[in-house]
Parts: sequence; C-alpha cells; structure tokens
Amino acid sequence: MRLKDKITQISGMLAIAACCLTSCDYLDVVPPEQAQLIDATKTPEATKGFLYSCYANVNNPIQYRNVEASADEFATPQAWGELQHKIAYDLLIPISETPQDWNLCYKYIGQTLLFLEYLPKAQGITEQQRAEYEAEAYFLLAYYHFQVLRMYGPCPITDKRIDPETPSSQYNGRFHYDAVTNWIVKTLDEKVIKGYN
Repeated sequence: MRLKDKITQISGMLAIAACCLTSCDYLDVVPPEQAQLIDATKTPEATKGFLYSCYANVNNPIQYRNVEASADEFATPQAWGELQHKIAYDLLIPISETPQDWNLCYKYIGQTLLFLEYLPKAQGITEQQRAEYEAEAYFLLAYYHFQVLRMYGPCPITDKRIDPETPSSQYNGRFHYDAVTNWIVKTLDEKVIKGYN
C-alpha cells in the first residue's frame, strides 16, 4: 500500500504542477513597441549614431601588405604571395580569396544610402547639421566607391538604394574606369564641397 500511496501522491503533485505551468502566460507577452528604422532619426543623438554606423568600414589605411603596398613606394618579395602583388598586377577580382573588401564596401554603400533616405525625416537637428550630415554621407559614398575602384578596377556605381528583393539580373553592371572616377569626382564636387559651403 505504501508504494501505491506514494505513486498516487507523486502523480497528483505532477498533475498540479503541470496545470500551474501551462496556465502561466506571463512569458508569452510581447513588448508593445519594437524599435523601428524610423527610430534611428527620432533624436539628434540617434541621427548622429545612424551616421556613425556608416563609417564602420573606414579602416586605418596604413598597412604594409594591402592596397597601399601595391604602389611603388616600397616592395616586398613576390614569394610572400601578399595581396599587394595581385593588386599591382591587376589580378584581384571580387571572387578571389578576399571578397570581403568588395562585400563590405557595398554593404556600407547600402547603409549610407539608407541613411540618406531617412535623413529628411530626422528630428531635432538644424538645417546646417542636416546639410553637414548629408555631405558626410556623400563623402562616404565616394570613398567606398573609390576603395572598390582602386582594388578591383571598374565597378558598379550604386547611387540609389537597391531593394534586397531585387534579382541580381537588375543590378548595375561594372562601369568603365573613367566613368567611375568621374562619378566620384562629381559627387565630391557637387554634394560634399557644396554641402560644407
């Protein structure tokens, strides 16, 4: 009898615990508000933080083995097989062993274009700040295109935000080297310099 009583007692406690646990819905509550993209420009600090996020791919350019070393200021032995040799001999392509530079530049071009799309909705900033932020964003667009151009040569110009659902067949192809260079110079002249004047 003792064993039967213990089993009954334990199964009763398990049944009560199961009923109590299933009736607890406090974990199913969803917060009433989730952060939205529009919140990135609700305050001056948020807008500045959004702008700073566009700078995330600006790195220290002084390295002995990457793009800077592909010029003739100094040379390293070709036997080292460094990235600089591929850049110097125009052998670097977006699908080579270091595609992260191509991908990161276009990722932050997209981030910068998103910032420019939301900048007119920014709250609490002056018109002078708005013009300066816009000029900084256009500088970053030109800078990231320049980074891609000097590493990979002719590249697509992305001056409008592309919907992530866009099929790859509708993306811009590579532009001629001179066209990309002229676009960078024009962007700096018309959007950046005028934005600070």
